Amino acid sequence: MSQDPKEGINATQGLRNGAIGASLLATACSQLASRLLQILTSPQQVAEIARMGESDPITGGTSMASPQLKVALALGCLLLCILCLAQYVRFSMHLVFLIRVIAEDPQGSRHLRPLLHAMVKRTGIYFAIGIRLIALFMPLIMWLAGVTALFVTSVCIVFFLSVMDHVPMDPNTPHPLEPNSE
Repeated sequence: MSQDPKEGINATQGLRNGAIGASLLATACSQLASRLLQILTSPQQVAEIARMGESDPITGGTSMASPQLKVALALGCLLLCILCLAQYVRFSMHLVFLIRVIAEDPQGSRHLRPLLHAMVKRTGIYFAIGIRLIALFMPLIMWLAGVTALFVTSVCIVFFLSVMDHVPMDPNTPHPLEPNSE
């Protein structure tokens, strides 16, 4: 932490902004989860999903997984995502108070710094898991249309995540999509 108390205010605002973003993502996931739960409890909609999977060119409608299992896996993924994002918001709010305490008296609160670092790591892990569960939800929901849609979506998600998650350790390292300047 910096000795400047304004840095504590910046950190607090950043955490609050992240908590608002995570809350919005969790709200969207809960809307999707409620719709999936409604689909799961309706035999007509489950039958419609089964008919949709029959036009798959790879399996031809003979899937080892039932439509109920596919919807339940997508629902479970969303519920885990909501849980992780809620934990992120919870830890962010704890961090806000901890940062305020440390910013007010940096010398007197040296014993809290290891706790601060551990909580920052855990907060980031919960957010990262929540975001990756959203990315996992996309192929799971496309699996309802068949294995072909699952495969294509999985390949696209892996490509996008590999490109977007690339953070070079050396600023001179080019991005994977940038042409070489050699």
